[in-house]
Amino acid sequence: MLAAFAAEGYRQLAASVQEEIARSECESAADQLAAVGRGYVRFATAQPEYFEVMFRPDALDSQVVELIEAADAAYRLLVDTMARCEAEGCLAGRDPVVVGVAAWSLVHGLASLWLSGRLGERIPVSDPMELAAAVSDLFVSAVLRA
Repeated sequence: MLAAFAAEGYRQLAASVQEEIARSECESAADQLAAVGRGYVRFATAQPEYFEVMFRPDALDSQVVELIEAADAAYRLLVDTMARCEAEGCLAGRDPVVVGVAAWSLVHGLASLWLSGRLGERIPVSDPMELAAAVSDLFVSAVLRA
């Protein structure tokens, strides 16, 4: 039952990322990567119950086909974005897998910290999407070549 719940979370995550990419009308791979990050944080902060369960391997049966397919489809959005980054030459020779993992780690950590309430104690930003945009833009400008 939890695997089905997590699978639905992955489908909603993918939809959130796709909506953010479409809304942003990304002209470049760098723009698309920033949009992926914003979509990720938007999902996590809007659906914290799903987000928490999705990343609890100790509570999920990782062999459930529905879960595997949903998680893979969501991850494919990042992989495809990294392929676009590589095709556009903005990785400056960096491994697209490593850059993708770094980008994912950054927004996952941001979402987790936001949901824990720990960031609210330490920063003056009260909107997670404002922070997600700033962090995603910083990552893109620091790591990707224009």
